[in-house]
Amino acid sequence: MVTWVLAERSTPEQIHLLRLAQFETKFSFERNHERLHIIWSFRSASNNAPSDADLLEMSAFENLLCDQLEALNIGQLVVVFTLPGYREYVFHTNSTNAFMKTLNSLPDQTHQFPIEIHCESDANGEFYNSYANGVLGTS
Repeated sequence: MVTWVLAERSTPEQIHLLRLAQFETKFSFERNHERLHIIWSFRSASNNAPSDADLLEMSAFENLLCDQLEALNIGQLVVVFTLPGYREYVFHTNSTNAFMKTLNSLPDQTHQFPIEIHCESDANGEFYNSYANGVLGTS
């Protein structure tokens, strides 16, 4: 089970949001050694913030993908950033190929997702822990 911690940093020009997974039991980064970043560019941003349509589409995408990944025991969403112009989802997975197959098998959408994907190896969870230390005070 995962609960989420929300952190916000605001300036007069911009708001930056961070949503960080807090795990009830220790998450195995070693088992889920591949880290994928999915960058979702807002389609109809106003002042670099997501529109209501963007928010609905991103929510549906996140729920569909996370439900499938968790059901198949393929991976876990660990961090979500919302920044001016885009949202970044950070997943850890035990198989990049299985993750991509799951992503590509999501129910047909009316149009393609406005995403780009980057992958790195991170068996120690260093990226996640760098934020967890600051937000949760633990690693």
